[in-house]
Amino acid sequence: MQEVLHAWTAIDVDRELLEIICTLKHAGLRCCLATNQEECRAQYMSDTLDYRSLFAKQFYSCELGLSKPDPAYFRSILATLDLSPERVLFINDTQINVAAAAAMGIRAERCVPVGLKSRKQMNDILNRYGVSLDE
Repeated sequence: MQEVLHAWTAIDVDRELLEIICTLKHAGLRCCLATNQEECRAQYMSDTLDYRSLFAKQFYSCELGLSKPDPAYFRSILATLDLSPERVLFINDTQINVAAAAAMGIRAERCVPVGLKSRKQMNDILNRYGVSLDE
């Protein structure tokens, strides 16, 4: 059982991406996590990886009872954040999720971060929306 749990929670954390999120957070931007997860992985991410202190809000599909790319998933998040779609930038590695968010009026971009390329990809995306990582 322990081996299965270890394999299930083996999450390859992109440290460069976490640094970017910290930079954005310290600049006063509210960064949230929106992810399709089951309960065990969600708890591991929130507690062990300490995402609860990194992200302003965490939106786990297992807790919402909804998952991406369902429009209801995005509506639930927007309602919780009390934001209109155009005030949100959704960045995801899966095109179907990006398209679903964009169809709702959410500013949405696809990013597939890979180590050192994470900063460049994220910087390019954020610059399109007037945010710089280098300030």
